[in-house]
Amino acid sequence: MSTPAAALLLGALLGAGFPAAASAAPGPPGEESVLGQHPLRSPEPGVGARITRNLDDEVAGMAAGTRVAVSVQELGSGTTFDYHAGQRFVTASAVKVDLLVLLMLKAQDEHRALTADERDLLAPMIRSSDNDAAAEVYDRIGGAEGYREGAARLGLTTTRPGDDDHWGKTETTVADRLRVLRTVFTVDSPLSQEHRAYAVELMGTVDRDQAWGVSAAGDPDRSEVKNGWVSRSADKGKWAVNSTGHIVHNERFYLVAVLSDHHRDEATGIKQVERSATTAVDGLDQALQGPGARAPHAAL
Repeated sequence: MSTPAAALLLGALLGAGFPAAASAAPGPPGEESVLGQHPLRSPEPGVGARITRNLDDEVAGMAAGTRVAVSVQELGSGTTFDYHAGQRFVTASAVKVDLLVLLMLKAQDEHRALTADERDLLAPMIRSSDNDAAAEVYDRIGGAEGYREGAARLGLTTTRPGDDDHWGKTETTVADRLRVLRTVFTVDSPLSQEHRAYAVELMGTVDRDQAWGVSAAGDPDRSEVKNGWVSRSADKGKWAVNSTGHIVHNERFYLVAVLSDHHRDEATGIKQVERSATTAVDGLDQALQGPGARAPHAAL
């Protein structure tokens, strides 16, 4: 996301409130969102089936054993599409959004602002995916046990800490990735507005070489992402490649999570993640433009 676009989004977030938990449409700047205005709902059966067939066809053309899971939620209507939402994948660096959220919650629980030292850890952890910073943050939230407690607090029902107390080996599902994204990008969140705005800023200004992934399904200058990628010895060197974030497509606001593994290399995984995100978002967006669909909500 460009700096001006990030500033515009942050201004809307702090001044008007953010969309409610994939339920309330954000109004124009200065107009409050209404919690629960649009309850979560599934797309029409034919729409979901069509997107699923398209994704099945894509995966069928990949190497045997490759897995892909996708979850997309349009914030204005609450419409959500899931593809293999219950399959678990290793998070790699995508879990760093969780660590960011949990350290900010720790500061809130202690009735204080983030310290300069904490910000000096969080900024490179998200923007540059600094692993040393992530290890320090993981320790500060209490390691695996602290993460387990924090995940329960966030409502993550299918996420579990990694083996050997290593944050990068955390296992999760796309359904839980969307729950984490909602803590950042909706007002139905335990985070304060200030902390949500800080998370949006960091995810909107990741290093250019890490801005790939779900951003391909929308306007790259109006996207916030955090990705994860790792060559896994447990999978004979094959790659797990993940992308999560918030995008704008046709003036609609989407939360998107794609998890995948068993790729022969990182580049192949990135290409598939971007393709799957685009297929799911395009399919859902076309359905929302059909007869009787609600008009896109105002841009932030």
